[in-house]
Amino acid sequence: PRIAVLGVTALLLSAYADVPFRQTHRIWRHSSPVENGADFIARRGPGGNRLKMWSEIGFALPPGAKPLVHGVETHLGLPRQTVTDCSGLQFGINYGRWGSVAEVWRHLRQMGVTHVIWSGDVEQADSIGGEALLMALARSTLNQQVVHNLHLGELPEAGPPAEPGTHILYVGCNDHWRTGIYSLATLAEPLPPANYAWPPLEQEHVEGWRLRAARSTTGMPVTKRANSALPLDPSRLPLADVDHFYRARGLASRIQVSDAALDRTLVDLGWVGADDTIVMTGPLSGLPATTGVVVRRTPDDAWLDCWWSVDGRGGDAEKAVAREQLGRIRAPAAYASVRFDGSTMAVARGVAGRGWLGVFAVAVLPEHRRSGLGRMVTLALAQWAQGQGASAAYLQVLASNTGARALYSGLGLAPSYCYRYLTNS
Repeated sequence: PRIAVLGVTALLLSAYADVPFRQTHRIWRHSSPVENGADFIARRGPGGNRLKMWSEIGFALPPGAKPLVHGVETHLGLPRQTVTDCSGLQFGINYGRWGSVAEVWRHLRQMGVTHVIWSGDVEQADSIGGEALLMALARSTLNQQVVHNLHLGELPEAGPPAEPGTHILYVGCNDHWRTGIYSLATLAEPLPPANYAWPPLEQEHVEGWRLRAARSTTGMPVTKRANSALPLDPSRLPLADVDHFYRARGLASRIQVSDAALDRTLVDLGWVGADDTIVMTGPLSGLPATTGVVVRRTPDDAWLDCWWSVDGRGGDAEKAVAREQLGRIRAPAAYASVRFDGSTMAVARGVAGRGWLGVFAVAVLPEHRRSGLGRMVTLALAQWAQGQGASAAYLQVLASNTGARALYSGLGLAPSYCYRYLTNS
């Protein structure tokens, strides 16, 4: 019986698999594509119905169609090559960063997408603004039909549809965004937002920019991220407001910039760039287990002392601000450390939310480096985050830190985008 099942599984996978996968790719949690597909086929009842459902959706598509399947991880049985936008399965599609329906349409057409398949109750992990752009495009597709409660439409061949409005009324029920009216560009910030895992002590929104500050009683900034402006809408340039906000707090005017055009504009105006940073992302599944790491929900003094001795900026006043920032995190958080004989040698911090693990504050004491401790604390956070429902990780690393970049590349993370800080000279 096992041989027969394996034979049928191989036949179905060869006939109905979506697209080629890298050998190390994983669909969900600890399952490989073959394992996930075999389990899907082997199920009875609802599993068999889903296989039939996707087969019927495939028959509703014309020959040669290449659909975008929006927000659905497993669609085995769909006899077409497909494109998926699920976070954790791919890291190239980001509707919010594309910024308009026209750009979403253009990128999808470049990928060969001919149709869009979507459900009315999918929450995309891209961003709220990104979801609005994709839905505006989906609802304007041609020859729409509903098959098994899924919507199917043909992507226009010539020219994108009209753009949606410029603002969104958002009714919130969590800490990401408060209820209110936001510009589409503001809500295009990838989720979880930057201060989801490293919150500033105060912030203001000005013309699509987020102004963040977290200074100590001595006036010294604790981290650049929490003491810099984040241009959610780089087409606007409220530099006078930025300068006023930071001067009023005795801080240098600093902007975190990932947009190339904005970077060039600021440089032409005399702003000085520094700290080129790479954001790396990758799947969590398939990573090896690790032992010998202490993981706690809150940082104790030993954890904080170790991190501060490696990456701290300032004295006791600044350290107190850092502790307050950590206390403001509302998402599930974990603090990993390697300890021996009463000494804490390495630490790292993880924050889980919306299917992602954010890795921060990876620090190893100088005398214990190049011994695998950074890898240990990172793997421990990956194990913890999968228990929180995360399937992918992101982190920031200085471009000049070749050792850390090699470590994260070895864990399957790859560069996603870059940013740096520009300061008004």
